[in-house]
Amino acid sequence: MEEGQVTASAVGSPRGEEAAAAFRVHRHDVLNYLQLVRAYIQMNRPERALEAVTELTLWLQSLSAAQSAFETIAPPLLWTAAACSHVRLGRAEAAVRWTPVLCELVSSVWRWADEAAAAAGLRGAVLDLVDGLQAMGQAAGWADAQAAPLLTVVLQLSDHEEAAEVVRRQFEARYGKPYIEARDPTNNASVRVGVVLGRR
Repeated sequence: MEEGQVTASAVGSPRGEEAAAAFRVHRHDVLNYLQLVRAYIQMNRPERALEAVTELTLWLQSLSAAQSAFETIAPPLLWTAAACSHVRLGRAEAAVRWTPVLCELVSSVWRWADEAAAAAGLRGAVLDLVDGLQAMGQAAGWADAQAAPLLTVVLQLSDHEEAAEVVRRQFEARYGKPYIEARDPTNNASVRVGVVLGRR
């Protein structure tokens, strides 16, 4: 397998062990937020406690949006969203057919973004899923629709420029190009997901 490619998992909903693992991560992250709130209150830092409550609220609200967007058409993405507390869903506007390969590609970028944001100390990064050509366009070098990504993940990083630059460099080092791809075994075609890193 080439660098920047991912493998597709089984069709449909995540297997029981994947769902259980995602639930454990979700529960752990929620408890971490609550422990932060408690610690800030004990340290008489109500403004920091309020920030932690706001972050938790925004993430949980984004899970409601993910549930609305993915519950019936792409359940694996719902579990990915629940396990990634550093990156919340913003928009899900791409009009695509969610195949298992496409779900795995998007989940791969989402998990990577969450790990990179956590390592860089970023909270509240926002992930948007938009039409591939709309987001990437001619500027990214897609000469025709055949070569263009099916959809684009737009990762809006925080205003902390230094940490955002670290995340950008990590993505370039890992993937080496502005997209990831995998072969769809159902039609033996390459599926591309573009990735745009920006600042919100």
